[in-house]
Amino acid sequence: MKPSAPLPPSRRFAAAAFTMLLGLGTVLAACGGGDERSAAEQEQAELAESGMITARATDTGLELSSATAHAGPINFRVVNAGTKPYGVRLKGTGAEVTNVQPGSTAALVVRLEPGSYDLVSLTGSGPQAVEGRNPARLVVIAR
Repeated sequence: MKPSAPLPPSRRFAAAAFTMLLGLGTVLAACGGGDERSAAEQEQAELAESGMITARATDTGLELSSATAHAGPINFRVVNAGTKPYGVRLKGTGAEVTNVQPGSTAALVVRLEPGSYDLVSLTGSGPQAVEGRNPARLVVIAR
């Protein structure tokens, strides 16, 4: 069999470019995903997976971004969406954050075991803090 002649430079360049584009297409296809969830749904899933829960205090009560969490450290992002200073108390744990100004946020990190926990909004601070009447329930499950 007769050895083949080397490709001319223009053909070698075209072959190399084609190979690079083929590889780039494979990488982009692998990164693309096919995830049908919206950006908001993805963010909520990531926050839930990381143990982050938003507790939104309003003038009418307290709302949680998730009613369940896995045992371990839970990061609460306390958002005051009301018109006066509020806080949040995690009953039975001694954990609380107080005096969060309207439009502001605060952080509360607590390690929780499996069980049910009530979070209440607080008006005021310290021993004089008044608990709201409508607690939000968080169920913590084992990993």
